[in-house]
Amino acid sequence: QASSERNFHIFYQICKGASMDERLQWHLPEGAAFFWLPNPERTLEEDCFEVTREAMLHLGIDTPAQNNIFQVLAGLL
Repeated sequence: QASSERNFHIFYQICKGASMDERLQWHLPEGAAFFWLPNPERTLEEDCFEVTREAMLHLGIDTPAQNNIFQVLAGLL
């Protein structure tokens, strides 16, 4: 990956959009720097975490399943 590129948007969305309770549940410390998230400066797609959640609900992925998915993704960081 080139130094100016970023990783998948969902990782940035999770880091910027997770609530404090979700961060605790997913073991995702506030303000942590992750090797897999180069160029972490805030951009527009990170404001879309709620849109992503709504899209997942529309696809039939309920909130508990979403939390499981996000916990796995947070674990990858």
